[in-house]
Amino acid sequence: MALTPDEERMKSDWVKQFGEDWEFRAETKEIARKKKPFYLDIWPKQHQVPIMYLWIKINWSQFSNRNLPFPMDYDNVPKAPGQRVLYALQGGWTIPKNDLNYLTSGPLYSENWELLVPENAYGWKAKLMRGWKVALWLSIIAGIVWSTYWLLNNHS
Repeated sequence: MALTPDEERMKSDWVKQFGEDWEFRAETKEIARKKKPFYLDIWPKQHQVPIMYLWIKINWSQFSNRNLPFPMDYDNVPKAPGQRVLYALQGGWTIPKNDLNYLTSGPLYSENWELLVPENAYGWKAKLMRGWKVALWLSIIAGIVWSTYWLLNNHS
């Protein structure tokens, strides 16, 4: 089934966005989120496992001459409607545990068939962590505002 031009464009945009947030770490054989300044990481994006697979396929050529194994495989056996394709890491590649919280729409398995991202993963952990970050920043700002107010009104 061929994709429409709009669907192709949308898929291309998703892959581009994934690459803005994730990177290969060849020396440790990790696929990990990029380190970003704290203010950009307050509201991080979540990405789908199938988009990660497409990003790997598109960007793998830079590592093909390093004698590294391809990081991910998928089971292309047709599934019943509503069942997802299975994705699995391979060749010793890993994803840091905290970074798994930013992946949705699995299933994604480790090389040892440990479930890393369930099929119905909607990123609730990432949303919870996002809420804590926002609460922390609001608390800090409220503390600064209160301290300034107190200093100005009690020492004038």
